[in-house]
Amino acid sequence: MLIIEKKKNQHRQPRTNLFFLKIPSVLLVACIIAIGLLLFTSCVTVRHNYLGKSNVFESDITISSDPAFVDSAELRCRSDYIVQTIVEDGKIKGREINQLYTSTGTRLNNDRFYNSVLQNGSSKTLSAKEYLAALELLSSASCYEKAYQNNPQIRRRMNRGDTGNAIPKNFLRKSRSFLYSNSVRKEIEKAAAIYEEPRADSILSLLPSTNWWKAFRYRFFPNNDWAHFFAFNVAHAISCTTGNTLGLFNYPVENEFFASKLHPQLRPFDIILVKSTNHLTDVFIPGYFGHAGIYMGNQLDPAKYFLHHHKMTGEKMVVESVRSGVRTSHLTDFADGNTFLVMRLKNLPPERKANIRNNIYKHLGKSYDFNFDILSPASITCTELVFLAFDFISWHTQNVWSGITVTPDDLARTALEAELFEFPVFIENDVQTINPDNALIQGLVNK
Repeated sequence: MLIIEKKKNQHRQPRTNLFFLKIPSVLLVACIIAIGLLLFTSCVTVRHNYLGKSNVFESDITISSDPAFVDSAELRCRSDYIVQTIVEDGKIKGREINQLYTSTGTRLNNDRFYNSVLQNGSSKTLSAKEYLAALELLSSASCYEKAYQNNPQIRRRMNRGDTGNAIPKNFLRKSRSFLYSNSVRKEIEKAAAIYEEPRADSILSLLPSTNWWKAFRYRFFPNNDWAHFFAFNVAHAISCTTGNTLGLFNYPVENEFFASKLHPQLRPFDIILVKSTNHLTDVFIPGYFGHAGIYMGNQLDPAKYFLHHHKMTGEKMVVESVRSGVRTSHLTDFADGNTFLVMRLKNLPPERKANIRNNIYKHLGKSYDFNFDILSPASITCTELVFLAFDFISWHTQNVWSGITVTPDDLARTALEAELFEFPVFIENDVQTINPDNALIQGLVNK
């Protein structure tokens, strides 16, 4: 009995030791994870900044004589103005959106110049030129922080990017992580001890303070936009699937017949509204008209739209946004409907024509906006294309769950109220009406 009892005790002893060994093991694992996170947090460096690796050389980028010509005050003023406009009355012009994204794209182009200076360096120690370039990037990151981070509506849309202005996705999230990085600040401190630069002192004095907690939080938990992005992506997936499925159900119409009716009445820069009862998707679009395009004739530079793999369309070119994206189409391909209304701006000056062309070039090749949000030019619908191309017009808009949108009927209502427009022709089936009365058009959009 004594021998058996002793064996039991000997059997229990190792279990007790293992229990006490679990506590330091858990602490060890936690320490390893914490150290790994800290090391991962600090992997943001001066050379590994929010623009990433670059194969661009300094001589390939053209910037203003004053590198900081788009200053933080100007950017912040424009951003605040747009948000204030949305909050107050929901009215906003395409020009304001274009200016906002253009100015940001211009500043990012300057940032790429400074990034190329850092990328082309080989030494671990920053040279005087690289030191100033790093400070300019920190200054830009601070500018983005002040201008956009406190404005969720603008911040979320900016993080979607914009290929037309070379704005990469999530650049605000990355620039914030760079701004508050401890490793970046340490590199700057080392360089500051070597070089004396008056401009450096002024930039450093304006940078926000940071610590390890800020660096960790802004890298892994940059903001509370995850729920918004999740809902946005889910809505996009549902809308995209529904739209592409409904788009399969249509029957052919006499495109050549309608194109032959339209072409003699068209001039470059005319806006064409279309109702396509042969398309099932037309039933689900609010209002009378279901599609819009811009007739450009031969007014676009082939070298620019060839970049987007669009075929040559001769003198009958229409720019439109369909489910496959923004493209150039032949008038015959575009005339896939049975009702057409042509809207024309009176006395369109050459400088505005040039502005419309430049705006169109920026949007060619973009994807279709299944979330219907005019505040984000990352993707474009047919009406958003008109809204942003003719950005000097105060178009009618509508508030929806995703933000602000514009329908084809909104374009017609704006044209009815603005004295700048005229209506050269209205075609419904085989009936053509030259210079239709405003009452006729008003009756259609009121249906």
